[in-house]
Amino acid sequence: MYGCHYSPQTISNMTKVVQEEVEAFYNRPLPLQFAVIFVDSTFVTVKCGTAQKEAIHVLIGITPTEEKHIIDYGVYPNESTQCLQRIVRTC
Repeated sequence: MYGCHYSPQTISNMTKVVQEEVEAFYNRPLPLQFAVIFVDSTFVTVKCGTAQKEAIHVLIGITPTEEKHIIDYGVYPNESTQCLQRIVRTC
């Protein structure tokens, strides 16, 4: 896509590294209490066969001591309440 070519083994190795990071993100401890929770999304171009725009939904929590935490995220085809409900249910 950007003039770089990688072997299948290199892609596999990069995927393993990213997967470990994602698992660490989901297994990290979160504060028990949030004073405020924001939900927002932004559209990015995703290439899966063809290039198309999909929404990245992000849940951000702010604790009573003003610490910010990304609680969860998800990539969905559009902005909708159904997508939001899936993200909130996982928390």
